[in-house]
Amino acid sequence: MEAAAPTRATTELGEAKVSAFSLSSIKAKRELQEANKSFVKKVEHLPTEPFTQTEMLEQWYKYAQRLGDKGQKIMESLLLISDPKLEGTKIIHELPNEGSKD
Repeated sequence: MEAAAPTRATTELGEAKVSAFSLSSIKAKRELQEANKSFVKKVEHLPTEPFTQTEMLEQWYKYAQRLGDKGQKIMESLLLISDPKLEGTKIIHELPNEGSKD
């Protein structure tokens, strides 16, 4: 009898799945973290007009509602866990634990 050649699992798109414990998964995770860093806007591109705590909270709640409407209920609940604080044009939002921050 001939031994069957090992097959690799593939996704619906035909891409090979990567084991969570392999070196390639560690590489993929690092690449994803680097890609996520590029989404942070530089300070010079952020709005600088003054706004009040009330105006900020109004927009915060609207954004949380939009996330909920899109089906991102976990993100919506994380935004609504506590009210953010405003320091100048910087918004400070505290979360209860590291799991929520991730």
